[in-house]
Amino acid sequence: MTRGEKMVEILKQGQYVPMKMAKQVIIIWAGVNGYLDKIPTDKLSDFETRFIEFCTKEYPDLEHGIEKEKVLSDALIGKLKEAVGKFIATYTA
Repeated sequence: MTRGEKMVEILKQGQYVPMKMAKQVIIIWAGVNGYLDKIPTDKLSDFETRFIEFCTKEYPDLEHGIEKEKVLSDALIGKLKEAVGKFIATYTA
């Protein structure tokens, strides 16, 4: 499956369950930057849910920073890289 197809998959949201903008940015950033390329498509929904939960718990300032700054600064990108790297290591283990 191509990256584009994976991006379409992660953009799907449940009816009446909209996702906050900062959480959308987090998962879209991971997809655009290739971090989801090796995740099987049938696992993307689970990955997305768990990754967002992980970021909320382990990196609460990440979501707040995105909401506040409205731009991905170098500091936020650094935190995103760290978060996705740590999460993928445990998710794929």
